[in-house]
Amino acid sequence: MGQNSSNSSKPPSSDGLAKPAPRSLRGKSGRGPGRPKGQPGTTLRQTETPDETVTHRPGPCTGCGAGLDDAPVVSVERRQVFDLPEEIRPRVTEHRLLSVGAPAGRRPGPSLRTGPPRCSTGPGWPPSGCI
Repeated sequence: MGQNSSNSSKPPSSDGLAKPAPRSLRGKSGRGPGRPKGQPGTTLRQTETPDETVTHRPGPCTGCGAGLDDAPVVSVERRQVFDLPEEIRPRVTEHRLLSVGAPAGRRPGPSLRTGPPRCSTGPGWPPSGCI
């Protein structure tokens, strides 16, 4: 009696709502989640010279409602947010290859091997074509 579409010629629609759980065809890798054992972890460390400092003072006292603007500071908790600028602009360096006038009346130009090509990118730029 225990026939279904996987062990008989019955169509899958005749199985009803009792369908077997799907099985993954992927095998186990043997590796666990996270970093490898024995490898040191990394974290951001606070810097002593932040680019900007924002001071947050508490509002009025939650008990009596008095203002705390002139109250003495008891402790300071430092938190730092590391962020990247919204727009990262390329740094463009122009190389000027000079031609000079020689005493014999000739105008020696720069050697073809001097300086970079007309359009090139530096080591920090991803490879691409020039316009």
